[in-house]
Amino acid sequence: MEVTQESMQSHISYKFYVPENVEDIVIDFSFHPSHLQDAELAAQIAEQSLRYYGLEDEDRIEEQVNEYLPIKNLLTLSIDDPDGFRGARHSHLSTQKMTIGEKNSSPGVLNKMNQSGLWIFTISVHAIVSETCSMSLKVSATGIEQHVQKLVSIPWQKRPLKRKFPFKIRENEPFDSKHRTDCRWVPSELHSHTYHSDGLQTVKEMVGKAEEMGIEVVAITDHNTVSPLQEMEHVKLQTPIKLLYGLEWTTFYGHVLTIGYKQLQYTDWRCIGPKDIQKGISNIHSHGAIAGIAHPFRIGNPIGTGCHWEFDIEHIDDFDFIEVWNSERPGTLIHNQKAFAFWTDLLNQGYDLPATAGRDWHHNVTEELLLAKTFVQMPTHLSKEKDEYRFVFLESIRRGAMTISYGNPLLLEAQINQKTFTIGDRVSEDGTIHLKAIVEEWHGIENRASVRLYSNLGLLKEEQGVTLVYDCKDKLRWVRAELYADLDKGIELIAFTNPIYFTP
Repeated sequence: MEVTQESMQSHISYKFYVPENVEDIVIDFSFHPSHLQDAELAAQIAEQSLRYYGLEDEDRIEEQVNEYLPIKNLLTLSIDDPDGFRGARHSHLSTQKMTIGEKNSSPGVLNKMNQSGLWIFTISVHAIVSETCSMSLKVSATGIEQHVQKLVSIPWQKRPLKRKFPFKIRENEPFDSKHRTDCRWVPSELHSHTYHSDGLQTVKEMVGKAEEMGIEVVAITDHNTVSPLQEMEHVKLQTPIKLLYGLEWTTFYGHVLTIGYKQLQYTDWRCIGPKDIQKGISNIHSHGAIAGIAHPFRIGNPIGTGCHWEFDIEHIDDFDFIEVWNSERPGTLIHNQKAFAFWTDLLNQGYDLPATAGRDWHHNVTEELLLAKTFVQMPTHLSKEKDEYRFVFLESIRRGAMTISYGNPLLLEAQINQKTFTIGDRVSEDGTIHLKAIVEEWHGIENRASVRLYSNLGLLKEEQGVTLVYDCKDKLRWVRAELYADLDKGIELIAFTNPIYFTP
């Protein structure tokens, strides 16, 4: 079958009946060409996309363009059996072979008995950059009959995050200090991938590396599949790291990080159109998980298809968090700087949407030194083995009790009328605000670092070193701490806190 660029952002489904007693189903899937072979046109598309999404750096535009070459076609395969979702293979390879069965299914596919009945194979046409693209799907199993149905959707390319959201009056919430009794900041990774989608590591390999790095909680968020969570069931018995069920919705219109399901659970993104994201969030929440916007300003179609946020959003506070730092050495990346500015604007509009960081961890091929961790506030006494741990962890994310850093956690406290508040708290006290920001035991940056206090009033104060104290008599809506250092690329944001909020 041949598809053209008019087929982009559509799903082509093959429905067929599987008879009884089929042990294994073998799929041979391929498409050609794998990439746009006209090098000059590819460079033009890359430059146009960089400029459209506002990520160009005129001093190194040619270098930026080369980073995205070659521009590839991307078609992926997902499978439904009579019980529903069975698996997906979010692979960038143009030739793939998959096996589906009770044992030894291919990565991305759940191991289950193959039931008799109607199955659906769906080819998701993420990007067609060549003039045409031919694809082949061969299913091997005795008695299978294929019925082809083409699903057509209208291409969608929006930038809804550029609009202003209506100002929100923050509700006055009573302060309860119980949640901070004997707490610590737990280093966590909230965005990771394995070989079950487009990563290069097994769950076991990832967990081993996380232990070396001192990470204590990892959310496994493979693209559109939950098969790594079966592997996780065995690995979690062999590690002190808390592993969370997760899934990254990898859609045409944006990526959604879903974290913390109560059990091995798939939530379906394929039935969610560009105006249906609220319905998708409700489904995620119904299974005990939280939902966040992933890397909202990365380059979009047709290069990073779906990576730029293009869903229409009616109520942005339906989300539980937004990933403002993504990838390695995130403070230097243009798309993260845009996300950080967007988040700041939301805070000024009265929203208290928490910010997270995610490595978007795919491999351990290189030794990266500047990786950001999300430190989540957790009770010291609460064991990771307890069911309550997952619930409290997710609640801390929802509340914004998080600080993000390349190294040790940056901390922020506000004292008013002898009461002490910290990151994520909602404060209704009146009076002078005694603010203190500090990083402890981060050797090697003291002489190169500066701490800034930033609020809805702008920059309140900056101090050289890793400690800042400031008394504020102004009325604030929110305040956060930021840590900068003079590194090899110049002055760089290397840590920041979520805010302390103030209500009328």
